Amino acid sequence: MAYGFSSINELMLPAGQLETLPMNHIVEPISDVVSKIKPEQVFTVYRNDAHTDHKIVFDAVMSATKSFRYPFVKKVLAYETLSETDFGLKPEDGGFKPNVFIDVSLQLEKKLTILEMYPSEIAPFPFPRSRKALESLAYVRGVQANVEAAEAFVLIKEIL
Repeated sequence: MAYGFSSINELMLPAGQLETLPMNHIVEPISDVVSKIKPEQVFTVYRNDAHTDHKIVFDAVMSATKSFRYPFVKKVLAYETLSETDFGLKPEDGGFKPNVFIDVSLQLEKKLTILEMYPSEIAPFPFPRSRKALESLAYVRGVQANVEAAEAFVLIKEIL
């Protein structure tokens, strides 16, 4: 497996159709995974993306990481998704303003290689999810973090 994960939990929810489900049908399977894995950190989508599923997933993840039910979750971070985060042009949203950066300088080439394993998700530049666009964003985020390449996140919750 290219990612090196020890396990994967597929929830088998209908992509692009989450608004057709009652919220508890989304929260429950996510909560089950959180309870099973007991992560200290959770990464989730940015709520104000253009993708309709992202708002629903964000809200479900926030419900599935409540401190009083899941005290082991100490940090929740929202990540950006090229072609979704940058097109979430809601007037009331101030936009994705990252305040946490992770240095991916040593992993960037592997990340780009993994991206190419999903041909239905990428297209030639200037498509937002092209190799060039992803690499460029990594370098811009790297400049913001004073490293060669980085990924950016918005800190949603942190318990110290």
